[in-house]
Amino acid sequence: MEVTLINLSVFSLPSKQRVGCIAYDGTADMQMWPGPGPDSELREHYGDTLQRALDNELRQVEGRKLEIPSVIRVHPGRLHCNFLAWIASREPEPGTARSDAPTAAIIREGVLQVLRFAAERNVERVAFPALGGGPNELDRAERLVLIVKAAHEYHEECFASGRAPVVEEVLVCEALLSHFRKAQYSVRGLAKSAERIAPPREAAPTKRRRTAGSSSKSSSAKSSSKSKSSKGTTRAAERLTADEVAAARGSAERYSMRATYEAGQYFVHPKFGVGKVLQVVAPGQMLCGFEDGSEKKLVFGRP
Repeated sequence: MEVTLINLSVFSLPSKQRVGCIAYDGTADMQMWPGPGPDSELREHYGDTLQRALDNELRQVEGRKLEIPSVIRVHPGRLHCNFLAWIASREPEPGTARSDAPTAAIIREGVLQVLRFAAERNVERVAFPALGGGPNELDRAERLVLIVKAAHEYHEECFASGRAPVVEEVLVCEALLSHFRKAQYSVRGLAKSAERIAPPREAAPTKRRRTAGSSSKSSSAKSSSKSKSSKGTTRAAERLTADEVAAARGSAERYSMRATYEAGQYFVHPKFGVGKVLQVVAPGQMLCGFEDGSEKKLVFGRP
């Protein structure tokens, strides 16, 4: 069984890495937190019918509450997988009270249960995000490492009992580069790693040799450009190449003001399309170039 730590959101895996199931952990009563938080990204990618699908599965559970931890199969909605494996990892959240994030032991057991559950259904490829988000959560990179180690524990469990693991590949997904790299260092020798690589830039066009007839125009244009530049009123936009746009559409994350970004990172904005962070101009503010050649300042890292 192969374990790969990959620098992508679990919801943005390319078609060549389509998985049989995506694991996700939440409350024992399968209710989504209505406001910002760990559930927002799943709701966005799954579609408007998510809570209805969760309620349909919960109706079949005695007492309308799952044991912690346990796994139940949910219709995939718009997710690119055969089904969603919901892990009950924390207590219900009535009213406005948030339940504490799961412990390391619950995350570990949840991963093991998902892999056993997937194997019983002949699923060969399973994907995990960083399980265990919420109040008092463990460090995100630490949670990714826990998933990798639990996947190896499952493989050893299968070997010891003389049965095939069935699951051939486990993808542990993390979109934010800082967390990915921190986890990558900790799982050396335990998992392959696939860092998102920025697409190559087009080669700069060859400069034309100035001819006698064009010298006056050229010098005039240069003088004009220098004048505008010195006043700080004009700045050439860094237009993304067609290759950059195509590659980012298949791998970049959707823009979120709650995420963190760094220069050179790509994302997809719901209004402006594919964007690239040109520079971080101030804490929580970045200058971005977009596929139409425009530049805009966006905020990030908001709670």
